Amino acid sequence: MTAALGVLLIDVLEGLIIAMVASLLLVIYRSSRPSAAVLGEIPDAPGAYGSVALNPGATENPGVLVVRFDAPVYYANASSNVQAIKALVAGAASPVRTVVFDLGEQHQFDVTSLELFAQLVEWLGSRSIEVFLVAVHQDLRADAERGGLLELIGEAHVLRTIPEALAQRKQPPSIG
Repeated sequence: MTAALGVLLIDVLEGLIIAMVASLLLVIYRSSRPSAAVLGEIPDAPGAYGSVALNPGATENPGVLVVRFDAPVYYANASSNVQAIKALVAGAASPVRTVVFDLGEQHQFDVTSLELFAQLVEWLGSRSIEVFLVAVHQDLRADAERGGLLELIGEAHVLRTIPEALAQRKQPPSIG
């Protein structure tokens, strides 16, 4: 649309340049926004998790926040994603005791995102929140190991699936 208007109102070359710049700005804007989705268990599909926003029947476990990054996290959006996770933890209906990160869409960490993710894990740990990573790709695991993230989280907290993480988490003390 921008290209058509630019061509009609100015000239062909200038119209195309305007359209390319507008497209580039749109890509930068979209990639700098948080891309985290809260997941819940899908009814009638045991072990399947999907976005709570897109699946109204999806149920969340009290005290557990399951998060999936729907777009790669990198230096341009790492800070906004970390702030979004902190806001989700702070705004949860019940106190969060466990956070499970589904990293199936994430294939690598750059230095900035790895650093900020490690700071997020430390922030969660300082609040006695247990952290799990699931669906970690080989390249991502290598980045996390080189950056010290695996040591920070603990190898036992890196699992294949969300149900495995939920089964392994520390259970809250029973009342009564």
